[in-house]
Amino acid sequence: MNKKTLIFILFAISLFSAFIFAQRGFKAIRTPEGKEIALYKGSYALIVGNSKYTSGWDPLTAAERDVEELGDVLRRNGFEATVLKNITKSGFLSALSNFTYKHGQDEDNQLLFYYAGHGHTTTLASGEELGMLVMVDAPLPEKDPQGFDSKSVDMKSIITWALKMKSKHVLFMFDSCFSGTVLNLRDRVMPKAISNAVRYPVRQFITAGRADEAVPDRSVFKQLLIDILEGKVEEPIKDGYITGEELGLFLKNKVPEYNKFQHPQYGKIRDPNLDKGDFVFVLEKGGLGLQEEILAPPKAEKLDLSSIEESAKRREEARRKWNNWQEQMESDFKKVKSIDQNPKNTAKEKKSAWEKFLRNYNADNPFSAEDEDLRQRATQRIKELTEPKVKVQKRVSPRSSARGKDPEYQYNLSLVHLRNGDFNEAIRILNKAIALKPNYNHALYTLGLVYSMKGEFQEAINYLKKCLDIDPSMTDARNSLGVAYQELGFLEEAEKEFKIATLDTNYKSIELPYYNLARIYLMRGNLQEALGHIDRALLFNTDFRMANNLKGMILERQLKYAEAIEYYKKALKNLQADQSLGPDLAAKYWVTINFNLGVAYFKNNELQKAKDVFVSIYPRVKDPDMKTKIDQYLRVIK
Repeated sequence: MNKKTLIFILFAISLFSAFIFAQRGFKAIRTPEGKEIALYKGSYALIVGNSKYTSGWDPLTAAERDVEELGDVLRRNGFEATVLKNITKSGFLSALSNFTYKHGQDEDNQLLFYYAGHGHTTTLASGEELGMLVMVDAPLPEKDPQGFDSKSVDMKSIITWALKMKSKHVLFMFDSCFSGTVLNLRDRVMPKAISNAVRYPVRQFITAGRADEAVPDRSVFKQLLIDILEGKVEEPIKDGYITGEELGLFLKNKVPEYNKFQHPQYGKIRDPNLDKGDFVFVLEKGGLGLQEEILAPPKAEKLDLSSIEESAKRREEARRKWNNWQEQMESDFKKVKSIDQNPKNTAKEKKSAWEKFLRNYNADNPFSAEDEDLRQRATQRIKELTEPKVKVQKRVSPRSSARGKDPEYQYNLSLVHLRNGDFNEAIRILNKAIALKPNYNHALYTLGLVYSMKGEFQEAINYLKKCLDIDPSMTDARNSLGVAYQELGFLEEAEKEFKIATLDTNYKSIELPYYNLARIYLMRGNLQEALGHIDRALLFNTDFRMANNLKGMILERQLKYAEAIEYYKKALKNLQADQSLGPDLAAKYWVTINFNLGVAYFKNNELQKAKDVFVSIYPRVKDPDMKTKIDQYLRVIK
């Protein structure tokens, strides 16, 4: 096994999890032309209601009830809603930060922010008007302007948070009255029927009124929002969906009918990259063309399902207990394995530990096959420890004796065991080689790789750093050290090692650190940096299948689905031409890249192609999470 092959094996094992992004079921909408558009994976709302003001502002007694009601309605319409009441500026900013980084980093989510409470407009030195959200402990601005400013939230900071959110569609609603040119608010709203344009990113804003209008304690704004989401009033466009544009028009026209002194405003952020799409509420009653004629039901006896329900409860309780049992079994297996790998323990002690394990876990888990696999492995290990070892003749040939003291021979012998997948024996022999030659950098490097293959990345880091202490110019080791750091989540340390590796113009595998840097920038959401580095990796190796796959993922994040599809196809073509991989590893790559291809087809609304891909890979998918995701995609496609 040559060194480069070893590096690629490490990549295959340690980076495999990076190919799959968490995918939940998408909400799909249908245009008037019958075209389905996959839009959202998740819908999340942060709802804030301030009513109990403590420093001079009038209380808004209904605000707390209003936000609770809205939270319930949004949950019925598929949102995960968080409701907060009577918070200060620090609590507000903390909640908004948590909301942004928990739910707002996935581009396929939709986010709704709703604020009920006092608003205020202040005029800056430039003449620009700036809206403010008044927190519960803020004093009146005319009495304490500095205190008011320090305890209120200005709309420029809201805009900043809107830009930190990477989700495709974000709608901000303020049941308060203020003005501000920063929001680009306008009176004319021209909603259109659902179209493919809704896929583009957008940041939308709706306020309950203008700067000089008072907030009523009984919110017509909130009630009309609830009424249209619940289907109690007619939609502007009757298609089963409410867009941000529709909602802005509806509230602008309807609120003044009930309160002639209140005029809602609507707008989008002043950013050409974030003003083309439209937020969409997918109503519970369904989208265009999905409703059927409702007929009166036939008479039916009341079913007694208590026995079935009780049986299901007992089964779920049993499943929970078996899952706990399985987790304990896996934990004990690792403990026994650690005893087995400890050279200080005798064969008899190791065998005894495995026998105790089998006695303790001899029951069959009806919800899993993993327990039987662990028992078989334990049984096999007992057999290996029981079989008598071949007696070594006392006479040792000079050649055998020399080999035992030759670190090069021991190193090459370790590679044989590594090729056969016997990591523990490879580690034992590599340690022997290092004992014979403490500064043996290739042995230290390979030992670091083996620990990475085992998923023991901290141990890998220790040996790779020792290798680099001996030879700082060994770029293979530096790149592998970056990979180990990356797998442990130490991205800054990983980035540093990869950047140093790219400086080695003689490095034969220089595409690897560029590829790994692209992975880091993709994880951070820095798509342009990620794209630049993956293009460099492909410049050095156009047939680098992992780089083609990763470029597809980056383009997908940029909503360039057609281009992403082409790079996934290239990755599959590279995989087909590569004869160096074993059948199991090649199969894993094939499934993963095809899964990415299917998702890209789905997002590009090439639903039949997506279905064909998902159906073709389904029988070979071993990961239960991936199977669940494919099932969700197929249900939407049908």
